[in-house]
Amino acid sequence: MEDTVLPNPARGPGEHVRALRGAIVRYQKDEEPVRYDQVRGVESTSASSCLKFFGELGLLEIVKAGTYVPTDAIVDFFSDDESTAASGRVRVRELLNNSFVFDETVFIAENHEYSLNRLAEELADDIASDEDEDIQKAVQRFVEMFIELDFFKIDGKDQVRLNDIPESDGETTVDEPGNSPADDGSTDSRGSTPRASRVKSTTNIQPDSISEPPARTDPEKLYQLCVYMKNAGAVSPQEIEDDDDIELSNDYVRHSLDYAESLGFIQPDSSADEERYELTESGWELGYHTNLEEAMPLFRSALINSDEFCHVIQTLAEDASVQEHGYIGRNTALRIYRARFGLTDVGEDRLKRGVTTLFKTLEAAGYGQYKQGSGSNPTRVKLNSIEELVEDFETTEPEGDATEDSPVDVEGGSAEAPQADTSTQGDLDAISDDDSVQHQPQPEPEIPLESRANGGDRGATAREAVVTIDVNLDLAEIDADDLEQKLEAISRFLDEVDYNT
Repeated sequence: MEDTVLPNPARGPGEHVRALRGAIVRYQKDEEPVRYDQVRGVESTSASSCLKFFGELGLLEIVKAGTYVPTDAIVDFFSDDESTAASGRVRVRELLNNSFVFDETVFIAENHEYSLNRLAEELADDIASDEDEDIQKAVQRFVEMFIELDFFKIDGKDQVRLNDIPESDGETTVDEPGNSPADDGSTDSRGSTPRASRVKSTTNIQPDSISEPPARTDPEKLYQLCVYMKNAGAVSPQEIEDDDDIELSNDYVRHSLDYAESLGFIQPDSSADEERYELTESGWELGYHTNLEEAMPLFRSALINSDEFCHVIQTLAEDASVQEHGYIGRNTALRIYRARFGLTDVGEDRLKRGVTTLFKTLEAAGYGQYKQGSGSNPTRVKLNSIEELVEDFETTEPEGDATEDSPVDVEGGSAEAPQADTSTQGDLDAISDDDSVQHQPQPEPEIPLESRANGGDRGATAREAVVTIDVNLDLAEIDADDLEQKLEAISRFLDEVDYNT
């Protein structure tokens, strides 16, 4: 099993845990990715080895070699708040289920009576066909580490047992109005018209068609990818993973490719038989920029031209908490993705990673600053201008074809015939042998008009208006009830129109 993630057995379990805690503390202080040599309390060579293990295990995000960002799950796991720590524990457990050693240790601890030494021997045999003492030591170190983190324990018979995992009550951080302080005095107090009233609904994409946002990637990784592809040309995911020239962990290649494609920087190479990608025009432009800051207009254009990102961002801009506080909080985004877009089956940690990617993309596009949560302040993107965000992502309802006005000639003057309600008229289509027929009421003889309220002369005459209505109905796509409703709508329209006014 070449992909089995194991720690360096020369580093003790306590050393690993100190390095992990040190990385989290540094990240919470600086709100920046942490290099291994920035971790206090552990020698840099030890920190490098320990953090690499946690990165490969999925508890830290690998930004590039030696640089990491703690996942929200592991940050919450070490929280002083009991409820937050319980939630983090459950989510860390979910991440660890992807580890062969952890998953098998859980199985053995629940179903067998193995000592730590015997468990390490069993799993080492599964991992390597030949007896390897180093692997056995590494497995034992792995289990000892998670004993220290309280996932396992050694009982009175020296057997490895699983510690009970409490149910999570969910996150306690709330960034809705009234529950979180405004960020930097950003609440709109200018007395202007409520911003939400100036935001129109998007109708070109259905809410249930929104997919989970890209995760485990960010604009910096996308930029590295485009710079690499500028020189390499069309490439396959495997070629990127095998090339040491790109400082992008194999774990993030696929995520970064999906992210780049969703923003229109790359596209599948249609001329290739295998899965290969090539740069688009905007991808080439990004690849030739000397840094990410220069590429702000490219990211802004990419977001605006992406149907999914555009719809999500516009929906967020409409939210009352965003309007009030001037920032998009992580819990607000999570709520929108689940309640409005139906992403109820996506794991909490996975969706949080996606929200982080969205926030960092908004930052790269120049709409605000991404801020890691601390204390009572939630993880958020602090908007530079909500009006600018609304204006850029505002879309209008699609309008139906306008119906030309028909002139109405009335004695003594002229007028225009009233139009049918476009919501009805837009649905009307014509019936006949050739799927199209004109219904043309013919003019009737002139008739006397009753005296008007102002005493108009009796006997004055007027001519009925000549009105042409084109009706097109595709009988293959309409049932009887729908047809009846449309015909009734036509009838009501004709009955209600006063052609003499």
